[in-house]
This record gives sequence, structure tokens and C-alpha cells, in this order.
Amino acid sequence: MYNKWRMGSVFLNIIGLMLFMFAIGFEDNRLIYMAASVIVLWIAFAVTYIYFNRNKGTPLEALSKISYVISLFLAVMITAMVAISLHNML
Repeated sequence: MYNKWRMGSVFLNIIGLMLFMFAIGFEDNRLIYMAASVIVLWIAFAVTYIYFNRNKGTPLEALSKISYVISLFLAVMITAMVAISLHNML
């Protein structure tokens, strides 16, 4: 049920969210951490996409589809929040 693609996507999603939370607390290097969080979350989405494609037609298809949607949602929402924060900072 848990393979390297699933665990990789979960790990990258957690790291991306932690980077974003750290970025909110910092004043000096906020943009660097926010950009890093967006990059990590989109890499997590790419890993989840691979996981989703490998599990098409298997009993794990529903689980991989849910993981795919969650990763896409996280990447899009954090990207939007970073864009809004960047707009407000400039």
C-alpha cells in the first residue's frame, strides 16, 4: 500500500508546508523560504502524478487519486498565498 512514490509525495508535501510556515515567521529571508516551499510542493505534485499514473487500473487507484488531488490543492493554494504575500511586500 505504501511505496516509495507515496512516501516521497507525503514527505515532500510536509517539507513544503513546513518551509512555508517557517517563512511566515522570518523577516530577513522570507522570500527565499517561500520560493523554496513552492518549488518543493510542485515537486511533490510531480511525484504524486507519477504515483497516480503507475496505479491506474489497480486497487490502489482511488488512494492515488486522492493523493493527487491533495497535492495539487496544496501546491496551488501555497503558490497563490506566496504570490499574494509577494505582491503585498513590494
